[in-house]
Formats: sequence, structure tokens, C-alpha cells
Amino acid sequence: MGDVTPVGAHARRSWTPLLVVIGAAVLTLVAAVALSGGFADKPATASEIPALKQGDVHTNDRFSVRIDHAVVADENEASGVRPDDGERVLAITVEVENVSDEAFSTTSALAPTLTIPAFGDDADPRISRIDDGTRNPWLQPGLPTRLMMAWAVPRDVLQSIVDDEQLEVLVLDPHRYELSVIATGVSWKDTTPGATMRVVVEDAGGEVDR
Repeated sequence: MGDVTPVGAHARRSWTPLLVVIGAAVLTLVAAVALSGGFADKPATASEIPALKQGDVHTNDRFSVRIDHAVVADENEASGVRPDDGERVLAITVEVENVSDEAFSTTSALAPTLTIPAFGDDADPRISRIDDGTRNPWLQPGLPTRLMMAWAVPRDVLQSIVDDEQLEVLVLDPHRYELSVIATGVSWKDTTPGATMRVVVEDAGGEVDR
């Protein structure tokens, strides 16, 4: 009578190749993530963040940006922002160039990364092209474009900025990740502070169209 292989031993041998494949896949994924920047950010300290003046250019892996002008008014027709009672409109004029190799939406690429610390995290700007008024435009690589970014802001918040005569803008740098393990493509995420920009603010009073 031949040897009888225990059922448990047969089951263990059947699972062994599958576990080896799964383990190899996990190790490959971990190695790919580590090479692309790891699982966690390493945020810059305040002393490492450049403090730029109005007209200076900041460039990261996705775009370059220069802030040219900032104006506060009760109404700003060109901005597309309609303030409620007790609000005014802040509009900044910027020149942005897409320095990546693919087009991007200003809503997804710029709105979360050009931020006003004084407004908090929930202040989303209205973005439009200055040359033709297109709302929320897409930017093609290598074409500098002048944009208006505008917010409706409570008067008391804006008043402190007007009294100070300058506005601080925080630029957050997105990081590029190459996807190659499960799917191919590019992902932009994990923003970290890239630069602060201080801009002189003009109070235009009642209504402007710029």
C-alpha cells in the first residue's frame, strides 16, 4: 500500500505558489511607491519656503506662476463673482505657464494650490482667462496665460488686508507620481508649501471691471 499524503499537507503545498506570487506583487508595489516618493510627505519647514515679492516667478514640476496685481472692490464684473451682502470681491491677476507635458484644468490644478491663508481652507476662487473671459480654462503646455482668480470675502476679513496694504498668497507644490504597477499614467498629489508671495492690494472702492 503506497504512502498517503495528509490532506492538510496537500492543501499547504497548493497554497504555497499563490502566496509566493502575492508576496512578490506586494514587494514590487512597495518598491515602486518608495522610488516614487514614499508613502508620506516630508513637508518643508517655514525657513525653507521662499518668500517672494510681487512680480517674482515661482516654478514647480507642474506650473510656473507670477502674481501681477491684486484689487479689492464692492463689485467686479469681469471676475464673474457675485458677492452677497456684507461681502466684497478680491481679484488677483496672475500669469501661469503649464510646464508639464500634459494639459490641465485650472479648477483642479490651480484652485487648490494658489491659496490665501487668511481665507481658510474652504475658499474656492472663480478662475477666468483675462484675454477672452473663458471660465475655468484648461492650460496647454508651454503657453503662458494671464488669469484672474477672484473670491467673495466678508468685509471684515478684507478690511484687515486692505489696512495692511498687502496680501499673502501661499503656493502649494504638487508632486508628480508615475503609475506603473497596476495602471500606467501620472498622478499629481501630496502638495507641500512651495513659496509665499506678498502682493500690494489696491482698494478700488465701489466697482471695477478688471
